[in-house]
Amino acid sequence: MAVPDIADENGVTPLMRAARDNNSSAIAEMVAEGHNINAIDNAGNSALVYAARNGAEEAALMLMFHKADLNAADAKGQTALIMAARTSMQLIVERWAVMGGPMDAQEKETGQTALMAATAMNDVWASCRLVEAGADFEKLADKSGATGLSLARQHFTSRDFTFFMNAVNLRHAAEQAAAAAQKRREDDIANSAGSLTHPVSAPQTARFSRKTPGHPG
Repeated sequence: MAVPDIADENGVTPLMRAARDNNSSAIAEMVAEGHNINAIDNAGNSALVYAARNGAEEAALMLMFHKADLNAADAKGQTALIMAARTSMQLIVERWAVMGGPMDAQEKETGQTALMAATAMNDVWASCRLVEAGADFEKLADKSGATGLSLARQHFTSRDFTFFMNAVNLRHAAEQAAAAAQKRREDDIANSAGSLTHPVSAPQTARFSRKTPGHPG
């Protein structure tokens, strides 16, 4: 049963303060008591945003474990994933990838995604992990027109860019394999249904004649 959250004049709840202070045990207790894990303050920030903004990695992981809304963002459009990518909080990136969280949110001012932020930080591991998990690397662009791929080419050493392209190629291979498997399933369904090679005549209907006096029907 949910309990009322007592917020201060800025809308900050005890759960948000625990997230900011990286107090994961307090978060677990409050969630168990029924506090709203996705409450937002007057500026629209959730506890998960508080944790990521303050580098409170353990608190963020606890909130994610308890299924905090991964779409939550601050007023600038930064999700916890974007913040984690900008500050090399790799445990958050990994948990996000495992949970299948949204990858391609764009920060409003710059248009950066988490992948773009990671490449700009020269974080090769996070960049490759985000690509593996489905982050867009070639279609989405930031306000300057740069994509995740072009930023990797710009910021990474040749060796690191090779690692990045290996992740890209593995992603392409996985997508092609998935498409081929889907095509096989569709073909199997079509073949099992078969096709009608001979026309089917319309069903015969019975004819009835009206009896007339003196004549057998």
